Amino acid sequence: MSEANRTQIKELIQSLWDSMLEDISMDRNISVVELNTIADTLGGRLPKYAKESHLIDDVLFYDEYESVIANALSENENEDINYITLDDYTLYSSKKELKSGNDKIAVIFAQGEIFYGEGGPDVIGQGIINKALIKAREDEKVKAIVLRVNSPGGSALTSDIIWREVELAKAVKPVVVSMGNVAASGGYYIAAGADKIFAEPTTITGSIGVFGTIPNIHGLAEDIGVNAEQVGTNKNSVEYSLFEPMGEAFRMQVQESIEDTYETFLTRVSNGRNMSMAQADSIAQGRVWSGVDAKRLGLVDELGTLEDAIAEAAKLAEIESFGIRKYPKYKSGFERFMEDISGAGAKAKENLIKEEIGETPYQILKDIKSFMNRKGVQARMPFTLNID
Repeated sequence: MSEANRTQIKELIQSLWDSMLEDISMDRNISVVELNTIADTLGGRLPKYAKESHLIDDVLFYDEYESVIANALSENENEDINYITLDDYTLYSSKKELKSGNDKIAVIFAQGEIFYGEGGPDVIGQGIINKALIKAREDEKVKAIVLRVNSPGGSALTSDIIWREVELAKAVKPVVVSMGNVAASGGYYIAAGADKIFAEPTTITGSIGVFGTIPNIHGLAEDIGVNAEQVGTNKNSVEYSLFEPMGEAFRMQVQESIEDTYETFLTRVSNGRNMSMAQADSIAQGRVWSGVDAKRLGLVDELGTLEDAIAEAAKLAEIESFGIRKYPKYKSGFERFMEDISGAGAKAKENLIKEEIGETPYQILKDIKSFMNRKGVQARMPFTLNID
């Protein structure tokens, strides 16, 4: 890890930690100074210490806990408490119509890595996202669009294609972006042109930068005695070989492509956020920021939830009563069930590998597989960031 990267990661997690401290301090009525002391001394490592530190209120067995609930409900301790499981609650809340009205606000969910193609529930592709944007743009009942972004980025080409569709939608009706856990690189790219951008205080955002990766095994091939000869018709027909050192001319061509993509990215940010290219470049350079810092720097407009973004979209559209339409529309439960059956063997193998080698090594394998599937210049964080 370079010193520059270590510094940016340190500042990022410090900003996230500060946001967490503020929330815990307010909810538990413990000062930030005390919380840091508790963290430094592991002051919650035993239940009795956690209670003394006021991180928790009491240490109880389950039957004692139920008595507390019964007393709070003013019910007889011998009567069964009507618990609702989390699954039932989630099912109910997802079906409950929280808002209604003839006018609609479209909420488009863009989540996962960005790859060129159709996309799906966990992969952002220009196919399915742009279809959703076009449908929302052309629907006269839809008065505004909220794009919910949760992505570490991916294909720069795909990001630019989606960015264009956002621009076309913005010309017709308000577009507001709501950022989830992460909206970095390509994730920020597709958000940059929106009328308003909302982020959570802990959203990992920014990472305005691009890179290209070209595998080369010249050293290994030389060590084991493997040689490859190339024959071509033109000067650049066989400019690059996996087995030969990268030529300076080819390196410059690749660098030119990367620089051009970065310049385009900066232009999108500069125009979308109403700042100069120099300003955009100063906070870009592939640097990641927390939502709090992103607001301070002008990369986002407000700190808030998806609901806050929807409220802002309604305000921009000048409507008070409205319903929500969620996009994209994925396959039905039965269709997914049939696909799961057909892919049951592969799923079982995945689960077996995960069980045998453990969660962390399995995630590394998935990262390697994802890396091998990437094509072209990438607008994504050049590392996997796990914050525990």
